[in-house]
Amino acid sequence: MSSQMCTNGKAMDEISGDGANSATLSVKPVVHSPTDGPLCAECRQLDKPFFDIKCSDCESLLYDEATTVSELFAILRQWIPQTQQNILMIIEQVRTIT
Repeated sequence: MSSQMCTNGKAMDEISGDGANSATLSVKPVVHSPTDGPLCAECRQLDKPFFDIKCSDCESLLYDEATTVSELFAILRQWIPQTQQNILMIIEQVRTIT
């Protein structure tokens, strides 16, 4: 069974590092509806425009089972320094949900 190839010519299982192969990949694409990123009650009350990973209540939303992949993508779209510095943590949450 051959592995699917990425745009850089490497097999996807070479990139993922977890032995993924074409049999474990989804055949049908999944679409996640666009939404706003989650904000804790305190940050909403302070009218903060972005998810703040440094806020302990916002950080707990990152790990909350009710937080959706769409909301995690919204956090990534903010692309502020806090998001950039914690991108691996956010991506790991997307992986655990999907």
